[in-house]
Amino acid sequence: MDPRDLEALIDRSLARLPEPQAPPSLLPAVMRAVSRRNARPWQLWPRPLQAAAGAAALLLAWLPTQALGRWDWAGTPLLQAAEFFWLFFFAPNAVYLAAAAGVTGAVSLLVCAALSSLLREGSPE
Repeated sequence: MDPRDLEALIDRSLARLPEPQAPPSLLPAVMRAVSRRNARPWQLWPRPLQAAAGAAALLLAWLPTQALGRWDWAGTPLLQAAEFFWLFFFAPNAVYLAAAAGVTGAVSLLVCAALSSLLREGSPE
């Protein structure tokens, strides 16, 4: 048999076959795998990326201290204004401000948790 005839025979035979169908569980499994991969915690990052992120965070925390330490703040109007606001507004009300910050943080966490659970319920799996 000529190779071209064999090729035509195979082509006709394959054309008569039905299209292959993916199993119904394939799409949800792929979507779960993609969402797990996209929601990786920091501990699962590659070690070099963790080191780079940590170094960047330390650098960002260190730079302002260096910049502020080189400036003579004594007697500047900015320092005097900051001291005034601290002594007359913040210091006497520090307990109330801390409580308000704590309540705001707790409410924010609850709202984020509620929104997260609502979004998770609506996602196709």
